[in-house]
Amino acid sequence: MKKVLSAASAAAVAFTMCVTNIGSFSANEIALAADMTAVQIVEDMGQGWNLGNSFDCTNTWTTPLTPEAIETAWKNPVTTEAMIKEIKKSGFNTVRIPITWYQMMSSDGTPNADYLARIKEVVDYVINNGMYAIINTHHDETNWLNNANSDTVAKFNNLWKNIAAYFADYDQHLVFEAMNEQDISNSQMMTLNQAFVDTVRAAGGNNASRLLLVEAQSNNTDKLLDSSFSAPTDSAKMIAVSCHYYEPTTFCVATTESTWGHQETWGTNADIVKLENHFDQLESKFIKNGIPVIIGEYGVDTSTKGAKDKDSMKAFLKEVATYALSKDGMCPVLWDMSVDGNGTGDMAYFDRTTLTWYDSAIQQIFIDAANGAGGDISSNKTDRISLSAADITMTDEETGKNYLYVDLAPYKQYGVVPETAIVKFKMTTEKDTTTQASGDIAISFNVLTDDDERKYSNIDTAIGINDTVATIDLAPDEYNTEWDADGNVTGTSTGSIDMDYLKIENWWTWANNDTATVTFESVDVIFSGYIAGEGVEPVETSTTTTTTTTTTTTTTDTETSTTSTVTTDDTTGGEVTLLGDANGDGNVNMADAVIIMQCVSNPDTYGIGKEKGIKPENEANADVDGVPGLTNKDALRIQQYKLNLIESL
Repeated sequence: MKKVLSAASAAAVAFTMCVTNIGSFSANEIALAADMTAVQIVEDMGQGWNLGNSFDCTNTWTTPLTPEAIETAWKNPVTTEAMIKEIKKSGFNTVRIPITWYQMMSSDGTPNADYLARIKEVVDYVINNGMYAIINTHHDETNWLNNANSDTVAKFNNLWKNIAAYFADYDQHLVFEAMNEQDISNSQMMTLNQAFVDTVRAAGGNNASRLLLVEAQSNNTDKLLDSSFSAPTDSAKMIAVSCHYYEPTTFCVATTESTWGHQETWGTNADIVKLENHFDQLESKFIKNGIPVIIGEYGVDTSTKGAKDKDSMKAFLKEVATYALSKDGMCPVLWDMSVDGNGTGDMAYFDRTTLTWYDSAIQQIFIDAANGAGGDISSNKTDRISLSAADITMTDEETGKNYLYVDLAPYKQYGVVPETAIVKFKMTTEKDTTTQASGDIAISFNVLTDDDERKYSNIDTAIGINDTVATIDLAPDEYNTEWDADGNVTGTSTGSIDMDYLKIENWWTWANNDTATVTFESVDVIFSGYIAGEGVEPVETSTTTTTTTTTTTTTTDTETSTTSTVTTDDTTGGEVTLLGDANGDGNVNMADAVIIMQCVSNPDTYGIGKEKGIKPENEANADVDGVPGLTNKDALRIQQYKLNLIESL
């Protein structure tokens, strides 16, 4: 199994070579990172995941063409750091970023400056999370990079000269890969590989010793193992080789419509022996000679037309991941185009919109592999809460509009903050005749600033008539915290969201000659770390009141619904004098719903017996839902009563 590396590895994992971050590391740590061999680096890369069908896209219909138009051309969303964090949580330490350049470079191979800058942002997402990034030239083979003629080599050299110079200060956590799947001879591939190595080495900075990844014809395993292929000459001895492992292709790639064969199952003894023989041969030819191996892509068609046996698919993925990781200096990198498309996507594993895996059992394969093929992520912890809109809907007393109220207080004990909100919704129009409609989803909260101040903030996200999911970054570099009378932002603050609440609502809609309505369905909140998955542990307050919240916590393979309450001992509570009169003013109105929500979310200030809270003698009045203890459901029931949605309490 994979070995634990020395202190050099630990230093390398921590070290990120964005120039602004160099000061965070000692000279000794930098030297240790630089002293790693090629095999040690690939060993440290662990297993990888492909950001497929993003920057490798082509776009012939957008003018003028922008980096975002390329990135989203094949239906994936704009890449975010939240995606990368979720990938890391699933056991991956490397992200391969396939890049097609020809629509974003000049005729001589000079890359577009804006495109380079966007690539840098995504590389930084990866490296700043302690992972390795691989960038390459991808579908350029379909346009110009399909031979080793002098003009092609010159253009190829200029492209890599510019890329290497741009990233010259990045350390070994950034790996350059020459090409993708060029269907040209090994001889031509070797010419291009040598040109690539020589060009990068001459580009200055850390390029002198950067790990460089090269491949054989079509990135094919047998072509790589063939005697006609050899690695390029490199005085730095920092070369790795790549192959793409879709073998047998009748299982991994073929669909029921393929004329050259189709295989539904995999996993016989012969299947396994063939795979292991391939990897053993790669180890013998390359790794034992100081040249590590990166399985740059592997996977199985997940589409309906692929018609693969699910157990066979999982067996193949597990065998590739675990057997590769058993070799010192072999890194398997899963291909993931991510867009399922209702069964039309050919290899879709991780949903980048909802930040979840389509099949949690497949996610577990990679978690186990990262833990030595025998590990298992604890089933009693999770990084998110999943809430039904029906359970957290409140009504604004002034406007009469509904909103979602997420109580964060119970999770404060875990030292986490919310980083992403995934809101599912539907937008409909009254006449149902227009496709021209838009609106927003606004999330309000308090921010604890770096200056130890508590300020109100919000994040407003535009949505369209065809949207059903909004993935909202709750951890931007700065929060808007000041506005003028016209609503223009006049001040920002750095900090993090206070763990008290999130208020999610629709502020505006527009429809062409129609009326649009936004209906919330659910919200997932993803935290910066783990919380207890079996439910929130009670937190004792100074008034012997236990405070938690009603949530559904989703783990890798189980879902637990935990109803938490504000309870008191048998000596408090009083008798019911007016059901619903939580504040004891002799009336039942929205003020009673508000004080219950305040009691549940902030018991230190509004708890039972507190000066601003519910008096002990009114506790029984506040408990209106028939279940002992106070929750937001009591507040919701009072609101429903006041809106005549129910006849009585």
